[in-house]
Amino acid sequence: AITSPYAYYIKSGNGYLYVIDSYSQFVVYHPQSNFITNLLTGKNLKGIAFDAKFIYVSEGYAGNAVYKIRKSDYSIETISGIGGGDCALY
Repeated sequence: AITSPYAYYIKSGNGYLYVIDSYSQFVVYHPQSNFITNLLTGKNLKGIAFDAKFIYVSEGYAGNAVYKIRKSDYSIETISGIGGGDCALY
């Protein structure tokens, strides 16, 4: 189970939990296998969205990037320069 008392934002889909922990770390958790993948540590994160192939995690609090994460291998593409201010996905 996710034991962090700092889970700020949680979404679920297709048997996975997607968690922003303390605004600064993104975690993918698979409850069936207890497998946890930590990604994007040290970022100012605020929002999560996903589709069949990708997870999108956005910065908030004057951030200007969205991180596009491929579900198959957790490779990360940064989409930056989308403007200042709170660009979080909801």
